[in-house]
Amino acid sequence: MSTRKRRIMENATTVLEEKEKNSSQADTRNTEKNSTGLRLEMPKNNEKDCSEESKVTSLPSGYLTPDSTPVKNSQETQEEAKASENSTPPKCVKTSTGKEREVTPIGQMLTGKGRKGKKVRKSRKKDKAAGGASNSEKKQASPVTKRLTDFFPVRRSNRKCKSKVEAEEKKQLEDAILSGKEEGLKVQEIIGKGRGVIATKFFKRGQFVVEYYGDLIDIDSAKDLEDKYSKDSTVGCYMYYFEFKNQRYCVDATKESGRLGRLLNHSKSGNCCTKLVSIQDKPHLILVAKRDIKIGEELLYDYGDRNKDSLQAHPWLAL
Repeated sequence: MSTRKRRIMENATTVLEEKEKNSSQADTRNTEKNSTGLRLEMPKNNEKDCSEESKVTSLPSGYLTPDSTPVKNSQETQEEAKASENSTPPKCVKTSTGKEREVTPIGQMLTGKGRKGKKVRKSRKKDKAAGGASNSEKKQASPVTKRLTDFFPVRRSNRKCKSKVEAEEKKQLEDAILSGKEEGLKVQEIIGKGRGVIATKFFKRGQFVVEYYGDLIDIDSAKDLEDKYSKDSTVGCYMYYFEFKNQRYCVDATKESGRLGRLLNHSKSGNCCTKLVSIQDKPHLILVAKRDIKIGEELLYDYGDRNKDSLQAHPWLAL
């Protein structure tokens, strides 16, 4: 064997012997016992040396170390550290008035545990509740906000829609026709005409004046009565023909009834005109103001008779 190989073998054997020696030393250290009879974990050669506190932190609390100091576990040490942080004495700060005031550390402010502990929060809640009550009292004591309508009353309009006005006028007209009232009229003798009707009140244009009241008959009966009246010179003709729902009718007011509509005289430029009103499907012939009629005016309307024989017999029909 050459010298080179021999040296390599010798070096290898020395390395192995050192490793075995180190391992045996480590085993003997791990098996050593302290004065209490407990086995301590000793650091190995390849680990760093730890402090005395780190060596005993793994021991249960209550046991003594070789230097007769009680062992504390990691949880107890953490609680003591937190307690020491919370027990930091408060700092004093001078205010603008020159007085000193204690300032709670930030750690205690975050945890909520100040010098008064949880009582601080309770007192704040009480203050808040008291403040809320005072605010409600302030709201109740504050003056009520008034609206604009409290100072200026709302002016309601008395105007009515067209349909409502027309319905009211129709109802008033029907009541006046059915009741037979004839107000604002007076019978008076007119020179050259005989009897006539004079207005004793103001009539507005379109206002109801009087009904041409008489017997409602069909056209055939009206022709027979007209022939009969023409043969008697003492009897006048008070017959008015009209058409209603495609049928011809006649109102015969020849008989004296005390109604004034039959006494209105003729004029082509009269101040009244005829109008048909249907009440309960029955036609009523009425006279309304063609224009505004003043008090004392004679009420006149156009008879509408343009027959030559009638004009010859009654020339005043052409006026």
